[in-house]
Amino acid sequence: MKISINLAAMILLLVSSSVLSEETLPDIEKLRNGFYVSTIDLDGRIVKRYLVDTRAQLCFSSNNVIPCENLALRKEWKSVINWVR
Repeated sequence: MKISINLAAMILLLVSSSVLSEETLPDIEKLRNGFYVSTIDLDGRIVKRYLVDTRAQLCFSSNNVIPCENLALRKEWKSVINWVR
């Protein structure tokens, strides 16, 4: 009996941790003239905003220019930042 309770608890723990580990990707909004924007809310305390200009091939975090190579590492940006290999 004790073994089956432990086994059930372990299965429940594995299932719940696998559900929690699947993060949803932030939405990317397509704007006009080749601009895309994504806003990430980190627990309501910190908000990150990424902006990509596909025509000029520039990437921004808040108001700072960042390397597009770094932003292209994020899954949600792979389809938008296609000039980085």
